Amino acid sequence: MSNQQKANALIERGNELHNSGDKLSAAPYYREAAELFEPYSSFMLVAADTYLESGKYRDAAAAYQHVLDAHPDHDQASAGLKKANKMAAKETKKNADLSDLTPVGASDESGGFMKKLFGRG
Repeated sequence: MSNQQKANALIERGNELHNSGDKLSAAPYYREAAELFEPYSSFMLVAADTYLESGKYRDAAAAYQHVLDAHPDHDQASAGLKKANKMAAKETKKNADLSDLTPVGASDESGGFMKKLFGRG
């Protein structure tokens, strides 16, 4: 089986998933087809857009970069990469900010926290 035939089978499966509404599950099939058979590189862009829409910013950035590696002047991939990187950085900052939080009274088995909170005890 040639690479094009393998890519065709991957795209067929991706289309089935995409058309059924499961775009995120279709994206890896499109991505693999584009990697396998370069003339299908537009499917990498479909995968990138899907990852971006689904909040998978790092996957989106990698897919957009793959398109740009093959087509450096691709405006849509360039804009998508900028957006994906911006959103990934924002998400990383948000997660870092949240990681500094400490649960309040989570392990206070004596009820001391509740007593203090409601003035009982």
